[in-house]
Amino acid sequence: MICQKKFLNGKPLDEKMLRENDALWKYLITNKDNLQNRKGSLINVWIKKGLWWSLLGVGEYNFSPHKIVWEAYGKKTFEPKIFSSEWQANQSLQAFMPVENRDEADQIIKQLTSGEVENYLLSLKMEGTMNWAQPGKIIKLLAFKEENLSLFPV
Repeated sequence: MICQKKFLNGKPLDEKMLRENDALWKYLITNKDNLQNRKGSLINVWIKKGLWWSLLGVGEYNFSPHKIVWEAYGKKTFEPKIFSSEWQANQSLQAFMPVENRDEADQIIKQLTSGEVENYLLSLKMEGTMNWAQPGKIIKLLAFKEENLSLFPV
């Protein structure tokens, strides 16, 4: 699959999975008080559910082997790139799409850089603003299928 739906759920990792990594669990326990005392209505929804380790914008999708990343804030051009490493996007400035294998990433990047996506974004007259290429705009152009992903579905 090109963009597996499992990566799109945005749910926090469960405690069992976190405990499998001793160093990670120790770090979280050491910082538990600080994590439980965070402010913000969105993060507090998870904290009240007992998921005090939750981080906004962090989930399984962060650990995909390939990411298609683009600057989503304040730009005037749409220039997505593939990153195939443990690199993480700065989610306040960048957006990304998780991908399981490099061939799929290459197929997606070809579609994203064809010019049609940038033309669509430019038609919205949001270039240079914080609303430039936000995920909500890009996801409207995607069609999720079991075997492939296509832009501009017919």
